[in-house]
Amino acid sequence: CPAPGPGERRFGSPREPGRALMMGGSLTAMKSRRGHAAPHRKARPAWMTRPVWVAGLVTVMVAGLATAYAATAARLPSSVPFRSCGPSGRTTPGLPRDGRIALPDPDSGGVRAVAWCANGRFLASADGNSQAYVWSVATHALVAVLTDPNSRGVNAVAIRPDGTLLATGDANGHVYLWRPRARRPRRLTDPASRGVRALAFTPHGRYLAAADGNGRTYIWAVARRKTIATLRDPASRGVNAVAIRFDVKLLAAADANGSCYVWSLITHKVVAVLHDPGSRGVRAVAFAPNGRTLATGDGNGHVYLWQLGTAAGPRVLGDPATQGVRSVAFAPDGSYLAAADADGRVYIWDLTSYRIVEVLADSGSRGVSSVAFSPNGRLLAAGDGDGQTYLSDVTNIGIRALLTAAGQGSTVRTANSGHTAR
Repeated sequence: CPAPGPGERRFGSPREPGRALMMGGSLTAMKSRRGHAAPHRKARPAWMTRPVWVAGLVTVMVAGLATAYAATAARLPSSVPFRSCGPSGRTTPGLPRDGRIALPDPDSGGVRAVAWCANGRFLASADGNSQAYVWSVATHALVAVLTDPNSRGVNAVAIRPDGTLLATGDANGHVYLWRPRARRPRRLTDPASRGVRALAFTPHGRYLAAADGNGRTYIWAVARRKTIATLRDPASRGVNAVAIRFDVKLLAAADANGSCYVWSLITHKVVAVLHDPGSRGVRAVAFAPNGRTLATGDGNGHVYLWQLGTAAGPRVLGDPATQGVRSVAFAPDGSYLAAADADGRVYIWDLTSYRIVEVLADSGSRGVSSVAFSPNGRLLAAGDGDGQTYLSDVTNIGIRALLTAAGQGSTVRTANSGHTAR
């Protein structure tokens, strides 16, 4: 074949489609002119006679669309109104008549943690498939998917009280800070990390506590993205959970060695060591709203209520047929305590009578890993190992207990403060 002239291409040019088709279809004729017999060939399919550049263009377009989709799924969409997620304007969405709904995580690896937005409009869940999901509580729709790069599974999630920041912590030791309208998250990393297990913002949102498998709790200054303190639990086997008191003076770290360490956030020193007798490792911790009571959940299936500042021993709440408590949460008014169990149930305790007043169970559960009351106390979110996040209406909690206690003159409170049933 003669060499292509200026501006010409041998196997087709988008600027000269006619020449491309001619050269692609006259190859045998050119061989005949050279004196070679043109071999008999079967007719090619139509798609094989198209110019090569078409296939290349299609490949580039498909790759571009895939990249754009991944980028969209990996950031918090601007349509999510997290800036309106402050404490004001709390709402209660509708639920089915049975008062419960399941929010399934696509391709889930098991829900490991849940966190509420401050006004209860959104719920975030951390999943073992390396993603965090944000749900609209009003519509029960998935509104954002946040993917941790190179993650080994998202273990923790927390939302700053003002709603302007969502934090995720994963098993490879990274903490990611997601902001509305931001294309990429900001990463907080500790080289000595063995995996982030829990996160907690301070009430004013300026600091973030990260519990690590290396036995340390890191206190990060969010604005500067630097650690201001590292709290090392003595003889630690890894920090499983962390909680901060409302006055930002105390931090509680639940350790796998069977103890809960209470730290002063002013002096960064241990002020109390709470040890569970016969412990299999403390897995959960939570401060009561009044700040005087601390609840810990143990692998032996017990919940301990500690009165801080006193020498009194803890009150022990035992879950029936338990396989270990994984998470605990107080109702906003402090009247109830929810305990998530590895047997797939959530036990709700009345903290006046210290009796179980409600049991939430799922037959297909692989163990409830996290539990949290909504800010107004009317809903309870529970993350399950089967990949489901359950929302339960607990407005009339305790009514079933009242029916069984009929004739005994019992008084049972509902989840909303100021309401009692006699």
